[in-house]
Parts: sequence; structure tokens; C-alpha cells
Amino acid sequence: GATAEVAGEPVAVLAARPGEGDGAPGEILAIDETRGMLCAAGQDALWLEKVRAPGRTALAGAVYARGRRFAGG
Repeated sequence: GATAEVAGEPVAVLAARPGEGDGAPGEILAIDETRGMLCAAGQDALWLEKVRAPGRTALAGAVYARGRRFAGG
């Protein structure tokens, strides 16, 4: 599976889909209860729908972001 660094933290990406946005790679651009968290990735962005932090269970992207107190935008 894929891995990513989100706001400086490593996560396994279990489900994602393309999104639109601009920012530094790994920067959280938005959080949406339905779509997950939108993270900048190179020249565009990805909606991270389901992720797993090391040693943790899998979570929906928005749940993970809320638990880590990340703010989008």
C-alpha cells in the first residue's frame, strides 16, 4: 500500500481519490466529513478517505484529522 506524510506524521493510505488544491506536500487543505481530508501532493491534491497511523487501527480521513486536531486550510 501507499504511505504519505500528513502534517509531518507518517500514515498508510488505504483509500484515496484525486482532488484539486495547491500547497506544500503533506499540507492539509480541507477536511470534509464525507470525502475525508484533502492533502496537497506534488502538483495537485488527494482526498485521503481512509488512513492508518503506525500501530493504530484504520480510520476515515476526517476522523483521523479531527483526532489529531488538524485544521484544514
